[in-house]
Amino acid sequence: MGDLAASGHYVPVIDRTYLLDEAVSAHAHVESGHKKSSVVISLGSP
Repeated sequence: MGDLAASGHYVPVIDRTYLLDEAVSAHAHVESGHKKSSVVISLGSP
């Protein structure tokens, strides 16, 4: 996957990014049915 991403052949589509302490909000967004693509939980600053 790293090689594909580095070459530009794989580009992930990210709907929203949340910090780890916002995991409850991230889960609520996913469960709401309004998620358009991937939701990311970040361990550091966005």
